[in-house]
Amino acid sequence: MKIRKIFAGMAAAALAASMMSVAASANTKIVSEAWGDIASNGDATFSGVDFSTLTKVVFNIKNLDFNYGWNGGQIAANSAAGWKQTTFGGGQQEKDVIIGDGETGKVEAAVDFGDGWFQLKAGYASENAWEIESIDFCAGDTVLGTWVDGVYTAAKTDDTDTGSDTGSDTGSDTGSETGSDTGSETGSDTGSETGSETGSDTGSETSTDDKLAAKKSDDGSAWEFVSPADVLAAKDATIVVTYTDANDNWGDIGFGFSVDGGWKSYNASNPAGENVTLEVKVADLLANLKDSDGNALVDGTTASYGKVEGYNGCQILNVEVKVPANNTPDPEPTPTPDPEPTPAPDDQNPPKTGAAADTLAAIAVVGGVAVVASRKRK
Repeated sequence: MKIRKIFAGMAAAALAASMMSVAASANTKIVSEAWGDIASNGDATFSGVDFSTLTKVVFNIKNLDFNYGWNGGQIAANSAAGWKQTTFGGGQQEKDVIIGDGETGKVEAAVDFGDGWFQLKAGYASENAWEIESIDFCAGDTVLGTWVDGVYTAAKTDDTDTGSDTGSDTGSDTGSETGSDTGSETGSDTGSETGSETGSDTGSETSTDDKLAAKKSDDGSAWEFVSPADVLAAKDATIVVTYTDANDNWGDIGFGFSVDGGWKSYNASNPAGENVTLEVKVADLLANLKDSDGNALVDGTTASYGKVEGYNGCQILNVEVKVPANNTPDPEPTPTPDPEPTPAPDDQNPPKTGAAADTLAAIAVVGGVAVVASRKRK
């Protein structure tokens, strides 16, 4: 009987272990405190995928329980570029990326597929503290495909390319351009120019350059710069963030840039309020962007991705870049016409006033003597 009980206990333990293993594998998003292998190019799901243009991976990580901001984790990508690691957390510790309670943050690492391989890992967190919702495989800012729970799906191509090459282009060559030759240009000669001149009087104006624009990300979690390299290059510009935040000066507005394969970030202190505006000069941002080791930006570096994100419930409503308004050039000087020559006085009727009149009168009286005297001088 005892032997049967022992075997029964052993069987129950084995079954329980088996169930635990199945449960753990069923929820592959959860990452425990130990380093875990997430994916590699050798996985069956990547069979036949062309990663020749792959430059980075973006982990979309959801904060399940960061223990009041004291928890976090780290991702790592190993490739021909070596190990590239990025840390994340809840704000109580210095991390590359801060993720608010219940929010999903983007944590990225550079990948060089030049040697034809990569390996992705994640960990260093308490169990069930966060989960990997998905991983985007990107060529620059273009998503090549997305990995979810061990399955990779290539991004869909745009089926509207044909239309944009025909109807849309035709429209831009006809009606749109016609409009720009009529009403639009008229507007630029009136209201638009007036507005820009007004902006120059105030000192700055919102940039109309698409390269300096910021757009809300597809998942709505951040505002992403269209061309982060151009934003950082505009050192005299100002980034204006409109937000709503209940926390006063918690540093809930985060700026993050992928620079030369590394991640640089900066959390700006911001007052609480609704529809509040925070202005950060690009020159100041450049001085404060640092990686997890405290290394600042180096002149000449190039950013491939950049974003503004709110943490701890902070909602980013709008992001725009303002540049110093162009000074209105001085108008061309109007040439002054030469004055009409003043006609000489009539020789027959010279003015007879003052000393000149007296002299003439003297000559008239003693003209004969003067002539004689003149001849004597010679």
